[in-house]
Amino acid sequence: MVFPSWQPPPPCGRMERTRRREEADPRHLQEPSRCFPLRGYDRPISDRLDSSRAVYNENVKLEHAHFPIREDGPPLIEVHVAGVCVRQDAGRWKVLGAKRSRERSLFPGHWECGGGSVLPGESFEAAIKRQIFEELGLAIEPRQILEAYSIHVPTEQRVIPGIRFLCLANKGAVKLNFREFSSFRWFDLPLRQSVPWIPGIKEVLDRVGEDLGTTKLPPARVEKSPVGFVQPSRSTDTRHK
Repeated sequence: MVFPSWQPPPPCGRMERTRRREEADPRHLQEPSRCFPLRGYDRPISDRLDSSRAVYNENVKLEHAHFPIREDGPPLIEVHVAGVCVRQDAGRWKVLGAKRSRERSLFPGHWECGGGSVLPGESFEAAIKRQIFEELGLAIEPRQILEAYSIHVPTEQRVIPGIRFLCLANKGAVKLNFREFSSFRWFDLPLRQSVPWIPGIKEVLDRVGEDLGTTKLPPARVEKSPVGFVQPSRSTDTRHK
């Protein structure tokens, strides 16, 4: 009698059982996950598991694959910063406002205080300094985080998150970016003039006006180095001096 050669049993770990269930129910392979519609998270569960075997070990649970981590691919979203730029003039606090041009896609003809998108490689502090300089031509110092805000947009992202800073505007004339704005004005604080502000901004300016009337402006914010970044130390060797 000839016995067949021995064959090892097929793998039957948790990952293999997951693969078999997906093969039996091909909907997982055809329909992307609806939990995270942004790019980087629209891959099927099986692809996510196969591409992350270094992270998803044998103890992973199937439902955990619905919660993406950074190793699955970073999400590509738009993030904003905004500023409330103030300065003292003849002992009174004033805040800078600018009227958006009629060609803007969001809130045309409304008043705001400057801001925009954070670019790759920027911190929030660096982004607000750049945005105010590009839009209003002023050098500013971020002093305090006023609030976190959201802008609802009719796009796939649906909500743009943002951070609003209280900023001290240095001396200098405003150089308006006419591609974005049609006019500007320094408003007295507390606000007395009525203009159509972007929703939510007037409430922030009212709070700023009350606070500046009773407290001092906070000191300048110190921009911290990114996590994991080591600032090179200066050499203490003075032989060549």
